[in-house]
Amino acid sequence: MSLTTSQKRIVFGLVSVFILFLILAFSFRKPKVQIVTLTIWALEDNQKTFQPILNQFRALYPYVKINYVLKDEQTFEEDYLKALADNNPPDLFMIYDSWLSSFWNRIYFFDLSREKDFNVFYLQQVYPDNILERILPENRYLAGIPLYIDTLALYYNQDVFNYLNIPLPPKSWSEVINLIPKIRKVNQRGQIERSAIALGTINNINNFQDILAMFLFNFGNSIIKENKQSALNEKTAQEAINFYLQFSNPKSNSYTYNENFPESLKSFAEGKTAMVLGYYTDKKIIENYNPLLNYKVTYLPYFKSAETKINYPKSLLVVVSDRSSKINLAFTFLKFLSQRQTAELYFTLTGKPPARKDLIQAHLNDPKSGVFIQQILTSKFFYQFNRERIKEIFKTLLEEIVYQNYSVDQALRRAKDRFEFYWQQK
Repeated sequence: MSLTTSQKRIVFGLVSVFILFLILAFSFRKPKVQIVTLTIWALEDNQKTFQPILNQFRALYPYVKINYVLKDEQTFEEDYLKALADNNPPDLFMIYDSWLSSFWNRIYFFDLSREKDFNVFYLQQVYPDNILERILPENRYLAGIPLYIDTLALYYNQDVFNYLNIPLPPKSWSEVINLIPKIRKVNQRGQIERSAIALGTINNINNFQDILAMFLFNFGNSIIKENKQSALNEKTAQEAINFYLQFSNPKSNSYTYNENFPESLKSFAEGKTAMVLGYYTDKKIIENYNPLLNYKVTYLPYFKSAETKINYPKSLLVVVSDRSSKINLAFTFLKFLSQRQTAELYFTLTGKPPARKDLIQAHLNDPKSGVFIQQILTSKFFYQFNRERIKEIFKTLLEEIVYQNYSVDQALRRAKDRFEFYWQQK
């Protein structure tokens, strides 16, 4: 049956309307968003702890999926090298500030001279000078964003102090030394059953390297000069080494610790030593050993005065891999981490001393981490061209004095030579 001219017009009109409808429908249909995955390798914080921060970032960038992987500190570098070989490195990863030199050629450095808002001036307003020296090489390139800045403090066993009628913890190192005879407990065979403080040994002190560096700083030694030479053979280094070793020297009146004790944090947790130096992040280690331990934390003791004290810090940084294919998005994540709201959330979730100056100010009197926070601005980093190599140099230095009868001066000169040799090999 043939259509009339009028019917043809109606059919044509209906078809046209239908085609127009399809065109409009496809035109206004939202394009499918392509999901982008960022892989982050983490240290310390598991995904459950860090998830609220990831959720906030995804709320701003819903097209981003984040693959958060908690790695073992002991195998981190080995895992990273394997990931590079497999052409599957993370986009971002966390490292301690002391690892920076080891990962220097694997980090993407952002040239902040091109940034309008997120630039060197902005970072100078946000972070303390000590961490800026670590994350802003040449005062221009950004290496990473610090999640926290922790400091060494004095942990003490409250039950032991109460039992011995010691109402207040020591404020100075002279007070620490004066407490040793009162706290130290020796059995009939002359063996130390309870140490006053875990110091002076070589192989069983947690944070050994950082504690030794702290003593060197407080005696006025810079450890490494700017011209890549060691300052360890100076008189100030001799004084610092002698001060440290007195606590493990049986001939010293300050003798209170030896290699027969467990590692210092474990020894403290088990009640075998009454005082220990540790970071805020060491609380977790102590409480894992002994969740019922009655302990408190006070400021790192000073030598001459509290005003002249130099503390030693550590910081956890988030950096971007130079092999990432999503550099711009990774940079966006770094900027997100630097914001006050994000940093405040991280502090709320972990309690770790914040890196931002405004949060340091806001939480100086925090009941849990205030002691550590109040020491951030008086802490000092030093450039470690290779953390493991420097630890080896420090250990060899003390071993030569204690076991091989080298004088302190001789051992320091040999350590100086090793510093300069290994630095030139870097």
